[in-house]
Amino acid sequence: MRTGFIACLLLLLSFASFAGAKKQMSSVLADANKMAKAFISKDYIGYSKFSYYQHPNPSKEEEDKLAGMVAKHMYDLELQNNVIIDMKFGTPTKMIHADKELQCVVPVTMKTKIKGGVITSYTNMIAFSYDNGHSWHFMDMGSKSLEALRKQYPDISPDLTIPEIKNEEFLSDDPKKR
Repeated sequence: MRTGFIACLLLLLSFASFAGAKKQMSSVLADANKMAKAFISKDYIGYSKFSYYQHPNPSKEEEDKLAGMVAKHMYDLELQNNVIIDMKFGTPTKMIHADKELQCVVPVTMKTKIKGGVITSYTNMIAFSYDNGHSWHFMDMGSKSLEALRKQYPDISPDLTIPEIKNEEFLSDDPKKR
């Protein structure tokens, strides 16, 4: 009888754990989509609220500084006829508990309109939560390895799983060149 009770208790705990992880996955994707929406619509102040800072609760000055840097960078890209037009997110990797935060990696597919066509590029972002998965902040990995990022940001867990990145794809505006 006691063994049956313990088995039922463990089963219930595993269901609760699965439900919690599913909720965290949903939350990370919801925040990633909010960040992308702000970025695509050029709301760089809104975008900066989802960016990774090395501490929770960045100051308004830190957010404004980042928003200004991103706005300048995007303006410079647009002068070269490069405009990011879409961002989509894949399934986040397994959540890792690292000190007082949760971390995972989110695959990103980004489309950039350039002169002559559209480039589809692939990257990963590390997602961080300081409040057990209720809200998330993101760091674009770019082309850096986990090891290289950990040298600059030692709080990044070495246990993160980094999905493989596909090669860029180009779709010409000219149907004859497709």
